Amino acid sequence: YACINPEIVSQSKETEEIEEGCLSLPNITGTSTRKKTITITYLNEYGKKMKTKARGLLSCIFQHELDHLNGVLFIDKAKNIRERISPLSPSI
Repeated sequence: YACINPEIVSQSKETEEIEEGCLSLPNITGTSTRKKTITITYLNEYGKKMKTKARGLLSCIFQHELDHLNGVLFIDKAKNIRERISPLSPSI
């Protein structure tokens, strides 16, 4: 599955706050505000233009990943940023 050159073409006015993290910043979380519903256009892996309406978690994921493509990390928008201590972290 591929989304090449994705672009948000419409979004709901309604937002939701979610607890967000990122593999680029391990053990860091924060509260982000994201649109509840978005519609995106993109090219699939065969170059065919596609349109997808995403709601809820999928909408948040698309917005998070599109931010990456635009050089934005979730901590640039989040509030209540904190570090989580992993129970699997080795003791020193």
